[in-house]
Amino acid sequence: MRCAQSAKPILFMLGQIGRMRHHCVREMVGPLGLFRGQQCILLAIADSEGATQSELAAAIPIRPATMTHALQRLERAGLIERRNDPDDQRISRVYLNEAGRQLLCPLRQTVDALHERALQGFTPEETRTLRGYLERICDNLSEQRDDKE
Repeated sequence: MRCAQSAKPILFMLGQIGRMRHHCVREMVGPLGLFRGQQCILLAIADSEGATQSELAAAIPIRPATMTHALQRLERAGLIERRNDPDDQRISRVYLNEAGRQLLCPLRQTVDALHERALQGFTPEETRTLRGYLERICDNLSEQRDDKE
């Protein structure tokens, strides 16, 4: 007796989409001199100039230790700067410098192009519906993870 082959599980498909996105992002941000993942951090800094690295890590979200390493790399690349908080010298705040600001326009264009490519053929209503479904999946998985922590 053969088992009926079912459609691919949704989480498997989401994993495939993640891998394809990973490849596309690497191809698209490489010419800008960036590594995959740095685009998210630069855009988060642009949206929250002067945020702390823990605030940035929570916004993306990534682990604080990963954010520390990524910020060091961006600082060495000459794209960001960290400054001490004037009210609390133990806190450092992150800012784009001029070179980082110059990357924002081409970076946003690259991100927008990937977004448009991924959602090609979707109506605005379908896009909103898809976003709602994905948010529910994310919430479901986050609740499960939170229960274990």
